[in-house]
Amino acid sequence: MKKTSSDDFGDWRVHWDSFYMRNYFYNIKTQASTWDPPPGMENLVFDNLNDKSDEMNTESLQKSVHDGGVEELLSGELSNGTGLAATSSLTIPCVSKCFELAGEHCETSGSCDGEPALGLISDARDNVDSMTKIPTGTISYVDDIHLETDALAKDQAYTLLVAATKKGKKKTRRRAQSKLSRDHEELQFQGMFEEYSGIIGKYWCQRYLLFSRFGDGIKMDEEGWFSVTPETIARHHASRCGSGIVVDSFTGVGGNAIQLAQRSAHVIAIDIDPKKIGYAYHNATVYAVNDRIDFVIGDFFALAPKLKADTVFLSPPWGGPDYAKVKIYDLKTMLRPHDGYFLFNVAKKIACKIVMFLPRNSDLNQLAELSLSAQPPWSLEVEKNFLNGKLKAITAYFTETADREQ
Repeated sequence: MKKTSSDDFGDWRVHWDSFYMRNYFYNIKTQASTWDPPPGMENLVFDNLNDKSDEMNTESLQKSVHDGGVEELLSGELSNGTGLAATSSLTIPCVSKCFELAGEHCETSGSCDGEPALGLISDARDNVDSMTKIPTGTISYVDDIHLETDALAKDQAYTLLVAATKKGKKKTRRRAQSKLSRDHEELQFQGMFEEYSGIIGKYWCQRYLLFSRFGDGIKMDEEGWFSVTPETIARHHASRCGSGIVVDSFTGVGGNAIQLAQRSAHVIAIDIDPKKIGYAYHNATVYAVNDRIDFVIGDFFALAPKLKADTVFLSPPWGGPDYAKVKIYDLKTMLRPHDGYFLFNVAKKIACKIVMFLPRNSDLNQLAELSLSAQPPWSLEVEKNFLNGKLKAITAYFTETADREQ
């Protein structure tokens, strides 16, 4: 309880009860206390009540500031719609918060009604006039809180801005690189279309199926576009040819030789066309396997008697895209430069395993005849090669059954 001075009313004195937040009356002569005012003191029942409330609010505010509860106090007063009985430095944040809330209302609804904000500002100004003072140190402490919060928010905003700028630059750089790549490929396609026949256009769309690193500078001639083995099938062939020495008899632009070099001990790549050998060497360099391949310019049939290997890979010219126009592909009449029987007999003298990559409509009975023509007969396995769900070609695997050393 706190004693409050009052005018002289005889033996009665007025005292303030801080628990019940009201005045009570005490008789100094009889030592009696009562809530009921004596005659003539009725006006003192609630006298100085506002002053006491202001004093208590100031004490509560100081405690909240030092305990770190400024935000709770501010938000509580705003939610209750009442002003703060404090100093102007604490009321100003309240007013600024009103502006922030009003601004959020404008952004959300698309229209701005200034009446609520003006009402809050008016209440705040009224409170400023009736506030009592608190120590300067407390005021500075509150200002520091808001200044530090503003600085932190600015730092965070700047960090986000820098990160967004860097991310935007990376995206722009990637888009620019992608555009340059597309422009380069478009120019390459235009040059190819001018140099080769119009039929090559449909193979252009499959360029990354033929070579996954096509964009790194793969080179091909016109025949190479429709004769090279798609990379996924060539990789499968390499896995079936084993890890020994492989002769790629008609290497072309090097599709099979590149994949064979990644699996086999060594590859001998042969083609009669110097231009194709040049492309094959260049493409093998793109895949970094050129040092594992011997590139030979020459006629395979003339070189065959001098060759020895573990496997002979045969992907002879099919005669161009017209092979697909016939129902049955005849190995005796349609293969170039020699028929399939001559090709098989030459290859079986080089290695004990022969792999033939042939059109999907090849005559399987003819393949069986080839295996039976050897003495003793060789084993035969025929597999169908699909690409994107469509039958692309077939591959025949011939294997000698007898031991050559015997």
